[in-house]
Amino acid sequence: MQKSMMGLATLIIIGGLAYSSMYTVEQGSRALLVRLGKVEQKDGKVALKMPGLHFKWPGVEGVLTFNARIQNLSIDASRIVTKEKKDVIVDSFVKWKIDSFERYYTATGGDALRAQVLISQQVNDGLRAEFGNASIQELLAGGKRDQVMKDIRDTVESKLTNYGIYVVDVRIKQINLPTEVADSVFARMRAEREQEASKIRAEGQEQAEIVRARADARKIEILARSELNAQKFRAAGDKQAASIYTKAYSVAPEFYSFYRSLEAYKNSFESANNKDSVFVLQPNSEFFKYFNSTGKG
Repeated sequence: MQKSMMGLATLIIIGGLAYSSMYTVEQGSRALLVRLGKVEQKDGKVALKMPGLHFKWPGVEGVLTFNARIQNLSIDASRIVTKEKKDVIVDSFVKWKIDSFERYYTATGGDALRAQVLISQQVNDGLRAEFGNASIQELLAGGKRDQVMKDIRDTVESKLTNYGIYVVDVRIKQINLPTEVADSVFARMRAEREQEASKIRAEGQEQAEIVRARADARKIEILARSELNAQKFRAAGDKQAASIYTKAYSVAPEFYSFYRSLEAYKNSFESANNKDSVFVLQPNSEFFKYFNSTGKG
Protein backbone atom coordinates (compact mmCIF):
# COMPACT_ATOMS: atom_id res chain seq x y z
CA MET A 1 0.00 0.00 0.00
CA GLN A 2 2.79 2.36 0.95
CA LYS A 3 4.65 1.49 -2.25
CA SER A 4 1.53 2.24 -4.27
CA MET A 5 1.19 5.66 -2.67
CA MET A 6 4.83 6.46 -3.32
CA GLY A 7 4.45 5.37 -6.93
CA LEU A 8 1.39 7.55 -7.36
CA ALA A 9 3.19 10.51 -5.79
CA THR A 10 6.14 9.94 -8.08
CA LEU A 11 3.86 9.91 -11.12
CA ILE A 12 2.20 13.12 -9.98
CA ILE A 13 5.55 14.81 -9.49
CA ILE A 14 6.80 13.62 -12.83
CA GLY A 15 3.57 14.72 -14.50
CA GLY A 16 3.78 18.12 -12.83
CA LEU A 17 7.38 18.55 -13.93
CA ALA A 18 6.48 17.49 -17.46
CA TYR A 19 3.56 19.90 -17.56
CA SER A 20 5.58 22.79 -16.17
CA SER A 21 8.30 22.13 -18.69
CA MET A 22 5.95 22.76 -21.60
CA TYR A 23 4.71 26.15 -22.78
CA THR A 24 2.81 27.41 -25.81
CA VAL A 25 3.51 30.52 -27.85
CA GLU A 26 0.25 31.85 -29.32
CA GLN A 27 -0.20 33.13 -32.85
CA GLY A 28 0.82 36.79 -33.12
CA SER A 29 3.31 36.39 -30.28
CA ARG A 30 6.98 35.62 -29.83
CA ALA A 31 8.85 34.35 -26.74
CA LEU A 32 12.32 34.39 -25.21
CA LEU A 33 13.75 31.95 -22.69
CA VAL A 34 15.55 33.48 -19.72
CA ARG A 35 17.98 31.23 -17.87
CA LEU A 36 19.35 32.56 -14.60
CA GLY A 37 18.65 36.15 -15.70
CA LYS A 38 20.19 35.74 -19.15
CA VAL A 39 18.33 35.39 -22.44
CA GLU A 40 18.94 32.13 -24.24
CA GLN A 41 21.05 32.56 -27.33
CA LYS A 42 21.82 30.44 -30.33
CA ASP A 43 24.77 31.08 -32.63
CA GLY A 44 25.40 34.39 -30.88
CA LYS A 45 21.83 35.61 -31.36
CA VAL A 46 18.75 35.62 -29.18
CA ALA A 47 16.84 32.36 -29.58
CA LEU A 48 13.40 33.65 -30.54
CA LYS A 49 10.57 31.19 -30.00
CA MET A 50 7.92 31.15 -32.74
CA PRO A 51 4.25 30.21 -32.24
CA GLY A 52 3.81 26.60 -31.18
CA LEU A 53 4.63 24.19 -28.35
CA HIS A 54 8.04 24.49 -26.66
CA PHE A 55 9.89 23.05 -23.66
CA LYS A 56 11.93 24.57 -20.83
CA TRP A 57 13.66 23.50 -17.63
CA PRO A 58 11.20 24.01 -14.79
CA GLY A 59 12.50 26.31 -12.10
CA VAL A 60 15.60 27.15 -14.12
CA GLU A 61 14.25 28.83 -17.23
CA GLY A 62 11.54 31.42 -17.45
CA VAL A 63 9.49 32.52 -20.49
CA LEU A 64 8.97 36.12 -21.66
CA THR A 65 6.14 36.52 -24.16
CA PHE A 66 5.87 39.52 -26.51
CA ASN A 67 3.09 40.79 -28.76
CA ALA A 68 4.49 40.65 -32.30
CA ARG A 69 1.49 42.34 -33.93
CA ILE A 70 0.97 46.03 -34.68
CA GLN A 71 -0.17 47.77 -31.51
CA ASN A 72 -2.05 51.02 -30.95
CA LEU A 73 -1.03 53.44 -28.23
CA SER A 74 -3.09 56.52 -27.39
CA ILE A 75 -0.91 59.42 -26.36
CA ASP A 76 -2.21 61.59 -23.54
CA ALA A 77 -3.36 65.01 -24.74
CA SER A 78 -0.59 67.56 -24.31
CA ARG A 79 -0.35 71.34 -24.65
CA ILE A 80 2.03 72.35 -27.44
CA VAL A 81 3.21 75.77 -28.68
CA THR A 82 2.98 76.55 -32.43
CA LYS A 83 5.15 78.77 -34.61
CA GLU A 84 2.91 81.72 -33.68
CA LYS A 85 3.58 81.13 -29.97
CA LYS A 86 -0.01 79.95 -29.58
CA ASP A 87 -0.96 76.97 -27.46
CA VAL A 88 -2.89 74.01 -28.84
CA ILE A 89 -4.04 70.85 -27.11
CA VAL A 90 -3.08 67.83 -29.22
CA ASP A 91 -4.60 64.37 -28.85
CA SER A 92 -2.73 61.72 -30.87
CA PHE A 93 -2.04 58.02 -31.21
CA VAL A 94 0.76 55.87 -32.61
CA LYS A 95 0.85 52.48 -34.34
CA TRP A 96 3.96 50.48 -33.49
CA LYS A 97 5.39 46.99 -33.30
CA ILE A 98 8.50 45.23 -32.00
CA ASP A 99 11.12 45.17 -34.73
CA SER A 100 14.03 43.63 -32.77
CA PHE A 101 13.07 41.52 -29.77
CA GLU A 102 16.65 41.48 -28.54
CA ARG A 103 16.99 45.27 -28.50
CA TYR A 104 13.47 45.62 -27.16
CA TYR A 105 14.24 43.29 -24.24
CA THR A 106 17.55 45.02 -23.53
CA ALA A 107 15.89 48.46 -23.49
CA THR A 108 12.72 47.61 -21.64
CA GLY A 109 13.40 44.35 -19.84
CA GLY A 110 10.26 43.05 -21.51
CA ASP A 111 8.13 45.60 -19.64
CA ALA A 112 5.33 46.76 -22.00
CA LEU A 113 4.53 49.74 -19.75
CA ARG A 114 8.10 50.97 -19.96
CA ALA A 115 7.96 50.67 -23.76
CA GLN A 116 4.76 52.75 -23.85
CA VAL A 117 6.42 55.45 -21.74
CA LEU A 118 9.39 55.56 -24.14
CA ILE A 119 7.11 55.81 -27.16
CA SER A 120 4.94 58.52 -25.56
CA GLN A 121 8.00 60.62 -24.71
CA GLN A 122 9.40 60.42 -28.23
CA VAL A 123 6.03 61.22 -29.87
CA ASN A 124 5.49 64.25 -27.62
CA ASP A 125 9.03 65.47 -28.38
CA GLY A 126 8.37 65.04 -32.09
CA LEU A 127 5.04 66.88 -31.86
CA ARG A 128 6.65 69.83 -30.09
CA ALA A 129 9.49 70.04 -32.60
CA GLU A 130 7.26 69.93 -35.69
CA PHE A 131 4.36 72.02 -34.36
CA GLY A 132 6.88 74.70 -33.47
CA ASN A 133 7.48 75.16 -37.22
CA ALA A 134 3.80 75.33 -38.27
CA SER A 135 0.96 77.80 -37.76
CA ILE A 136 -2.41 76.90 -36.27
CA GLN A 137 -4.15 77.49 -39.60
CA GLU A 138 -1.77 75.14 -41.40
CA LEU A 139 -2.39 72.45 -38.80
CA LEU A 140 -6.18 72.88 -38.76
CA ALA A 141 -6.68 73.26 -42.52
CA GLY A 142 -4.72 70.11 -43.31
CA GLY A 143 -2.53 71.63 -46.03
CA LYS A 144 0.66 71.02 -44.06
CA ARG A 145 -0.75 68.55 -41.57
CA ASP A 146 0.04 65.39 -43.55
CA GLN A 147 3.65 66.46 -44.04
CA VAL A 148 3.98 67.34 -40.36
CA MET A 149 2.73 63.88 -39.34
CA LYS A 150 5.13 62.19 -41.77
CA ASP A 151 8.05 64.18 -40.34
CA ILE A 152 7.02 63.27 -36.80
CA ARG A 153 6.82 59.58 -37.70
CA ASP A 154 10.26 59.66 -39.31
CA THR A 155 11.77 61.47 -36.31
CA VAL A 156 10.20 59.15 -33.73
CA GLU A 157 11.14 56.09 -35.80
CA SER A 158 14.80 57.14 -35.91
CA LYS A 159 14.85 57.48 -32.10
CA LEU A 160 12.95 54.29 -31.21
CA THR A 161 14.79 51.97 -33.58
CA ASN A 162 17.53 51.78 -30.93
CA TYR A 163 14.95 50.23 -28.62
CA GLY A 164 13.90 47.61 -31.15
CA ILE A 165 10.63 49.46 -31.87
CA TYR A 166 9.31 50.19 -35.36
CA VAL A 167 6.84 53.09 -35.70
CA VAL A 168 4.23 52.31 -38.34
CA ASP A 169 2.34 55.60 -38.16
CA VAL A 170 1.65 58.63 -35.98
CA ARG A 171 -1.75 60.29 -36.27
CA ILE A 172 -3.57 63.20 -34.65
CA LYS A 173 -7.03 62.44 -33.34
CA GLN A 174 -7.90 66.06 -32.71
CA ILE A 175 -6.43 69.50 -32.16
CA ASN A 176 -8.23 71.74 -29.72
CA LEU A 177 -7.60 75.37 -28.98
CA PRO A 178 -7.59 76.69 -25.43
CA THR A 179 -10.46 79.13 -24.89
CA GLU A 180 -8.15 82.13 -24.68
CA VAL A 181 -6.55 81.20 -28.02
CA ALA A 182 -9.65 80.05 -29.93
CA ASP A 183 -11.34 83.46 -30.01
CA SER A 184 -8.34 85.28 -31.47
CA VAL A 185 -7.61 82.52 -33.99
CA PHE A 186 -11.19 82.33 -35.27
CA ALA A 187 -11.37 86.13 -35.44
CA ARG A 188 -8.26 86.22 -37.61
CA MET A 189 -9.56 83.42 -39.81
CA ARG A 190 -12.87 85.28 -40.29
CA ALA A 191 -10.98 88.46 -41.18
CA GLU A 192 -8.91 86.58 -43.76
CA ARG A 193 -12.03 85.01 -45.26
CA GLU A 194 -13.76 88.40 -45.43
CA GLN A 195 -10.69 89.93 -47.06
CA GLU A 196 -10.65 87.15 -49.63
CA ALA A 197 -14.40 87.58 -50.25
CA SER A 198 -13.94 91.34 -50.73
CA LYS A 199 -11.16 90.69 -53.21
CA ILE A 200 -13.38 88.30 -55.17
CA ARG A 201 -16.25 90.80 -55.16
CA ALA A 202 -13.93 93.58 -56.35
CA GLU A 203 -12.63 91.39 -59.18
CA GLY A 204 -16.21 90.53 -60.12
CA GLN A 205 -17.17 94.23 -60.12
CA GLU A 206 -14.17 95.00 -62.31
CA GLN A 207 -15.15 92.30 -64.77
CA ALA A 208 -18.73 93.60 -64.78
CA GLU A 209 -17.50 97.13 -65.57
CA ILE A 210 -15.42 95.76 -68.43
CA VAL A 211 -18.42 93.89 -69.83
CA ARG A 212 -20.65 96.95 -69.51
CA ALA A 213 -18.04 99.17 -71.17
CA ARG A 214 -17.72 96.74 -74.06
CA ALA A 215 -21.51 96.56 -74.37
CA ASP A 216 -21.80 100.37 -74.37
CA ALA A 217 -19.08 100.67 -76.99
CA ARG A 218 -20.82 98.05 -79.11
CA LYS A 219 -24.12 99.89 -78.67
CA ILE A 220 -22.60 103.19 -79.78
CA GLU A 221 -20.98 101.48 -82.75
CA ILE A 222 -24.27 99.86 -83.82
CA LEU A 223 -26.25 103.13 -83.40
CA ALA A 224 -23.63 105.08 -85.35
CA ARG A 225 -23.69 102.53 -88.15
CA SER A 226 -27.49 102.53 -88.15
CA GLU A 227 -27.60 106.34 -88.26
CA LEU A 228 -25.08 106.35 -91.12
CA ASN A 229 -27.18 103.83 -93.06
CA ALA A 230 -30.34 105.86 -92.33
CA GLN A 231 -28.69 109.01 -93.62
CA LYS A 232 -27.66 107.16 -96.75
CA PHE A 233 -31.22 105.91 -97.25
CA ARG A 234 -32.67 109.37 -96.60
CA ALA A 235 -30.19 110.93 -99.01
CA ALA A 236 -31.05 108.34 -101.63
CA GLY A 237 -34.77 108.93 -101.01
CA ASP A 238 -34.40 112.69 -101.20
CA LYS A 239 -32.40 112.32 -104.38
CA GLN A 240 -35.01 110.05 -105.88
CA ALA A 241 -37.82 112.39 -104.77
CA ALA A 242 -35.98 115.37 -106.23
CA SER A 243 -35.58 113.47 -109.48
CA ILE A 244 -39.30 112.68 -109.52
CA TYR A 245 -40.22 116.30 -108.78
CA THR A 246 -37.86 117.47 -111.52
CA LYS A 247 -39.42 115.11 -114.02
CA ALA A 248 -42.93 116.10 -112.93
CA TYR A 249 -42.12 119.79 -113.24
CA SER A 250 -40.68 119.32 -116.71
CA VAL A 251 -43.76 117.40 -117.89
CA ALA A 252 -46.51 119.58 -116.26
CA PRO A 253 -45.11 122.74 -114.70
CA GLU A 254 -48.53 124.21 -113.91
CA PHE A 255 -49.79 121.06 -112.18
CA TYR A 256 -46.54 120.75 -110.26
CA SER A 257 -46.89 124.34 -109.04
CA PHE A 258 -50.52 123.65 -108.06
CA TYR A 259 -49.55 120.46 -106.18
CA ARG A 260 -46.79 122.19 -104.26
CA SER A 261 -49.19 124.98 -103.28
CA LEU A 262 -51.68 122.45 -101.92
CA GLU A 263 -48.93 120.90 -99.80
CA ALA A 264 -48.04 124.34 -98.50
CA TYR A 265 -51.73 125.00 -97.59
CA LYS A 266 -51.95 121.64 -95.82
CA ASN A 267 -48.76 122.10 -93.84
CA SER A 268 -49.70 125.64 -92.84
CA PHE A 269 -53.20 124.82 -91.65
CA GLU A 270 -52.14 121.63 -89.87
CA SER A 271 -49.47 123.51 -87.96
CA ALA A 272 -52.03 126.10 -86.87
CA ASN A 273 -53.73 123.85 -84.31
CA ASN A 274 -54.26 126.74 -81.92
CA LYS A 275 -57.66 128.40 -82.47
CA ASP A 276 -56.12 131.78 -81.82
CA SER A 277 -53.65 131.42 -84.72
CA VAL A 278 -53.77 134.37 -87.13
CA PHE A 279 -52.33 134.63 -90.67
CA VAL A 280 -51.47 138.14 -91.78
CA LEU A 281 -51.27 138.12 -95.61
CA GLN A 282 -52.19 140.54 -98.38
CA PRO A 283 -55.16 139.48 -100.53
CA ASN A 284 -53.09 139.60 -103.66
CA SER A 285 -50.34 137.50 -102.09
CA GLU A 286 -48.81 134.79 -104.24
CA PHE A 287 -49.81 132.39 -101.45
CA PHE A 288 -53.52 132.80 -102.42
CA LYS A 289 -52.87 132.35 -106.10
CA TYR A 290 -54.98 129.20 -106.44
CA PHE A 291 -57.57 130.37 -103.85
CA ASN A 292 -58.41 133.28 -106.00
CA SER A 293 -58.60 131.27 -109.22
CA THR A 294 -60.84 128.44 -107.98
CA GLY A 295 -64.06 130.07 -109.19
CA LYS A 296 -62.79 130.86 -112.69
CA GLY A 297 -63.74 128.71 -115.55
